[in-house]
This record gives sequence, C-alpha cells and structure tokens, in this order.
Amino acid sequence: MRITNLLENSSRIIFPLKSDNAEGVIEELLDALKVKEKHKKEYLKAFKEREREYSTGIGNEIAIPHIRSKKEETFKFAIGVSADGVNFSDPSGCKTKIFFLTISPSDRGEEHLALLSHISVLCKDEDLIAKIKNAESSTEIFELIQIKEKNLKKLKEEMQITEGNLKKFQLLFIVLYREEFLKDILSVLYEFDL
Repeated sequence: MRITNLLENSSRIIFPLKSDNAEGVIEELLDALKVKEKHKKEYLKAFKEREREYSTGIGNEIAIPHIRSKKEETFKFAIGVSADGVNFSDPSGCKTKIFFLTISPSDRGEEHLALLSHISVLCKDEDLIAKIKNAESSTEIFELIQIKEKNLKKLKEEMQITEGNLKKFQLLFIVLYREEFLKDILSVLYEFDL
C-alpha cells in the first residue's frame, strides 16, 4: 500500500501545522481528511486514548498516530509537518515535527499493519526525513515521498527478477540477541515482500 495513493495529492499534507499542542495537531489532520463532524470527537478521543496507552512517537522527531474504526471502509491518511515541533509524548523526549496519521478500517488488520510497516521503512531513511523537515511546500513533500516509493518499487522488482533466476529454495535464520532490532528486521522483510 503506497502512501502517495492514500494521499492522492498534496491536499492531505498540512504544511506547516499551526497547532502547538498534540490535540490541535490531530484536529488539523482530521480536518485535512474531511472527517465528518459527528465522528471527529470520537476519533479525537480514540487518538488520545491510544497515546495514553503507548506513545506513537518513534524518535527522530516523528510520530505515527493511528487508530482503527468500524465507521471507515477505506483507509484515511494525512501528514502534518511542524516547523518548531510539538510535545507528543515521544519516548526519546524530543519534540515531534512530522506526523503520519492514519485511520484504518477495523476489519483490515493485516493491511493496517502493512501500512504501519511501510511508514516505518520510509521513516528509516534519514535523508528523506531531513528533506521533509526542510521542505518548502506540501507539494514538495508529496513529490519526495512519491520518488522514494517509486525507488522502493523498482528495488522490489529487481529483487523479484533476481529471485526468479535462482530457482532454488532458500532458508533464512535470524538469531535475535537484542529485541529492539526486531522492528528494523521486520521492516526490511516487509520492504522485500518476505
């Protein structure tokens, strides 16, 4: 699932965010998604509860606030970028500048996890994140993500051609000594459709 397909264009990228607090950021992003007013309060509450349970801040000034809802049939996705950063309960203690917000349909759990993994892969690209932080418009941010996703697709296609030529079974063992690297390993496996 490509982020640029969910965004469709740069209208769901809020740059710069006006809010200087977490709730205001979520409200701005929900407004970008044109969420029905009757659902907005419910979603705000769900996002707050989600953050209380476990922060969606992942360090490097990035957060991935996400919820699932029975009211949605399609994925809703928006990005917000704050110049000064917002306190968003990040475990690393840093302010958050980039927000990837998603509302996923409740009955599409595997796709929800795949989307979060895809976002995580993009967030590992320090060059991309630096360019997003220094971008001058929402259109520029959309184009940066679009280029990155095209490159990921090309890399996957090249890997599939190589794998097709091998014509033999392969087995991969991973011995994990430090649990904090599990997310990185899973991100790489997802990136190559393994």
